[in-house]
Amino acid sequence: DVTIRLFYFDDDVRGVEDHQAPIFLPGRRSVKFGSGTARQLCFVTFHTSFHDDDRLFFPKADVDGAYDKPTSQFLDTFAMTVDFAHLDVDQSRHPVSCRQ
Repeated sequence: DVTIRLFYFDDDVRGVEDHQAPIFLPGRRSVKFGSGTARQLCFVTFHTSFHDDDRLFFPKADVDGAYDKPTSQFLDTFAMTVDFAHLDVDQSRHPVSCRQ
């Protein structure tokens, strides 16, 4: 399964270097990035083998954390689109990691 989480900052986080890795805090509902802490806004989870297209569309009703929120936070037309790119990369030489 793949989970894509969107986070938001209450604070101004200008000045955070691009190379600084985010640190997920316990429960994975917030993340520390430089001097700021972001809280989870919403997320989607899916299994890649169930999708053949290069694009997935998630209407508000399918986005956890958005479907039950009032329109003052998420309009009824809110949706997430995920576009996939085919990369010609040897992943054994380019591992992906995230500090926890």
